[in-house]
Amino acid sequence: ITRQDTLVCELVNYINLHIGEDLSLKALGRITNYNPTYLSRTFKNMTHSPLKVYIDEKRISTAKLLMARDLPLAEIAAQVGFQNYSTFYNTFKRLAGRSPENYAQEVRRLGGGQEGVV
Repeated sequence: ITRQDTLVCELVNYINLHIGEDLSLKALGRITNYNPTYLSRTFKNMTHSPLKVYIDEKRISTAKLLMARDLPLAEIAAQVGFQNYSTFYNTFKRLAGRSPENYAQEVRRLGGGQEGVV
């Protein structure tokens, strides 16, 4: 296992455990003691996906799980680390292909599970 493998594993673990916190490159650089540019480049080289994309996808998948709990969408957005609802809405729609409201209604209609909800 290379140093880069270890770094990417540490980043993924940290992101998964701290999804609602500041996950900017600057913050991740402070936490890992690596240059933010190095972190970004290493993550992309090892995973073939930009770090920002991974974080956004993780935040939206976590938001989808929280929607089954019938929490207000603004609260869900904050819990998964979005500073404002507009950014959450736009990111959700871009990644999920539908609005958070529409997705949440469908989850609730199906009884809280995500089966059948795309």
